[in-house]
Amino acid sequence: MQEWKELSHEEKIAKIEQVIEEDVRPFVARDGGGVRLVELRGGDEVVIAYEGACRGCFAATTSTLAVIQEILRDKLASHVVVVPEEF
Repeated sequence: MQEWKELSHEEKIAKIEQVIEEDVRPFVARDGGGVRLVELRGGDEVVIAYEGACRGCFAATTSTLAVIQEILRDKLASHVVVVPEEF
């Protein structure tokens, strides 16, 4: 697998979208929620927005966020940081 730092911004976004689609959305959909990629900042900060039941849920900013970050770190790069979109 190509090193994360060597990927273009567009390639990183495509890989993030793929992981979200395959590994994150099924996880949050079990509780009626959703998640979408808002933007990638600085190449390593993934900004997400919660949808459905996840919007406003306390777990979305704690345990769920930690699990999403763990999934992305496992699949993409160990230094990726996931933050929720600010309203």
